[in-house]
Amino acid sequence: MSRQLPPRPNPEYLRKQAKALLEELRQQNPAAQLSDAQHALAHQYGFANWPLLMEQVTASATVSPEVRRAFAGRWIPDLPHSQLNPASPIVAAKIDIAIEGDSVRIAHLSVDGGGRQEHGVYLLLPDGEERDQGNGYRLSARWLAPRTLEFAARRNGEVVGRGSYEVSADGTRLTISGEGQRIVCLREGPLPSLRSG
Repeated sequence: MSRQLPPRPNPEYLRKQAKALLEELRQQNPAAQLSDAQHALAHQYGFANWPLLMEQVTASATVSPEVRRAFAGRWIPDLPHSQLNPASPIVAAKIDIAIEGDSVRIAHLSVDGGGRQEHGVYLLLPDGEERDQGNGYRLSARWLAPRTLEFAARRNGEVVGRGSYEVSADGTRLTISGEGQRIVCLREGPLPSLRSG
């Protein structure tokens, strides 16, 4: 049986689910322990074990509005302080990130040494679920830690990229890691104001 985490998973609800599953397991095996039920429940949600499931749920719950807004804005790569993938060197780029509710919209434009431009827009819902992005691409994202957004991309069922966006505690630097590169970006302009609602 496969289960899907809700957009805002609650650790206490998962603990109750594990206890209910323990009762079911004990009907088949009276020696079953709570750890057995937790492990089985983690697998049903697609995680290797209970600690990884709880880490994901806790990270999702602890991402504050202040941290989410720290991601928002325009970011310009600091190329001398970045480690670029030699297969796709860039000479200029900009990344615009907008946060609306639980969704993260990332628009990017990059220019390589030959003057060729590459651009794209991605809409991420950091709940761990894969979503169609068109052209055979599917993206998933999740808050890995309070200031880190992890993503994975698949095309035609195969993983074609994975990495993370990590914003500094002061909201002035964004580090994009993945695909053999580490791009350090600096914020262009001030940190966006925190709006209520």
